[in-house]
Formats: sequence, C-alpha cells, structure tokens
Amino acid sequence: MGKDMRTRWICANKMSRWICDYGIGKSSNVASGNSTSASSNANEDVLADDSIELLCQSAIDFKKNNEKSINERRSGEILMLSGIVLNDSVHGVTFHSGYDFRCLLKRLTCQNLPDTQVGFFNLINMYFPTVYDIKHLMKFCNSLHGELTKLAELLEVESVGICHQAGSNTLLTTCMFRKLKNNFFSGSLKKYASVL
Repeated sequence: MGKDMRTRWICANKMSRWICDYGIGKSSNVASGNSTSASSNANEDVLADDSIELLCQSAIDFKKNNEKSINERRSGEILMLSGIVLNDSVHGVTFHSGYDFRCLLKRLTCQNLPDTQVGFFNLINMYFPTVYDIKHLMKFCNSLHGELTKLAELLEVESVGICHQAGSNTLLTTCMFRKLKNNFFSGSLKKYASVL
C-alpha cells in the first residue's frame, strides 16, 4: 500500500462520522451501487476538496445530510437486512468504487478497516462475493475510456436525475453494465469479477 493510500486509510479509520449517500438498485440478480461520501463537516474534509465542491454544485446539502441522516450503525443494520450482502446469488455492479466499499464496510462492521489491502479485499469478498467494476471491464472493451459520465456518453446511455448523486449514478451504472455485457462480452463474466 503506497504512502498516500496508507494516509487516506488512516484518516478514514479515524473519522468518527462519515456521511455516505449510497444508492442501491436491484435488477434481477444484479445490485448496483454508488455512493457519495464526505465527512459530516464538509469544511473539515481532508480527503477531497475538489469532490466537496463538485457535490455542492450537484445539490448535495451537507448540513441537511448531517442533521437528517441515520447513524452508521443503523445504516449498517439496514444494509445487512436487505439481503444484498453476504449473498452469493447477488452480483454487485459498481464503477471504480474502492472508496465506496470502504464506506460500506465501515457501516457493516462498525469497526476500523483492516490495516492491509489483503484484509480489506477479504472483507469485500465476504460481504460482496461477486462484484463487477465497470472501470475494470472497460479495459477489455476497445475504445472505451473515461469516467462515469464520459462512458455513458460513449455507450449512449442517458442519465436520469442529478449527476453525482447516488440514486442517479446507480441507475446509470446498472444500465451501462447491461449495455457493456450485451455489446462487448459473450458468455460468463465470472473471470472479470471481484477486481476493484
């Protein structure tokens, strides 16, 4: 783990409260998720000044989220009861979401994250046995590149709702996964699973 990654890891473990706006959509046996994450006080977030600005421009109201959001433990309980985690028959779909999983794992375990990447990925594989990361799948598709909105444009998938919000991005991710699967892959995608 590089020094920068290690520093971010430590910061994430020390944060007492982390707002995590995650959208989860279920379609057949595919669950798609995206999250928008920032500390409860956007002015004190040491990890992502650019992201905070982008989210504010996308109508994320950090003050309201801080006042009305459910706490970490309760959000973890709801996620555990949803049937999405610890379920081999649910296939997760995400877009470049290592940090999103950090947020989800903190809620599910109510503990600090493991000190190593191996420990982190072991937890991901336990809670989310099959995950497809579109950013990884793009490596096997000629001419596809870019972030979420650029890929949607290339695949001619229309975004619904406000960009950079979890619900809208979740729907977009699900639609893009289906389009990638149908247009660029034949047969099972299993060999591309669980790489973030």
